[in-house]
Amino acid sequence: MKGQVDCCCGPGGFGRAVIMWARNVHSMPRRDGFILDSINYYQKQIDPQLKKEFGVKKMCSFMPTCSQYAKAAVKKRGPVIGMFMGAFRLLRCNPITGGGYDPA
Repeated sequence: MKGQVDCCCGPGGFGRAVIMWARNVHSMPRRDGFILDSINYYQKQIDPQLKKEFGVKKMCSFMPTCSQYAKAAVKKRGPVIGMFMGAFRLLRCNPITGGGYDPA
């Protein structure tokens, strides 16, 4: 209608707002280089030192490891969702859970 303000409060407005947001997010350039570089640094520098310090060969009970899982999630789902997935995986990585194969 003429003169009506288009907002997300009207019928079907919230769905329209979510769709517009998703289109804008996917059209933006990806900014996951820093996150992937940080994960690579951890894998190459920090992880070997931790293994040496604790005297173990394998620290993660899951396959792939938590850092590999986070890296794959960031590449596949983007930096925001990938980091949430990686953080949730780290919360699950403890002696209580059984571990096992868990792909991203």
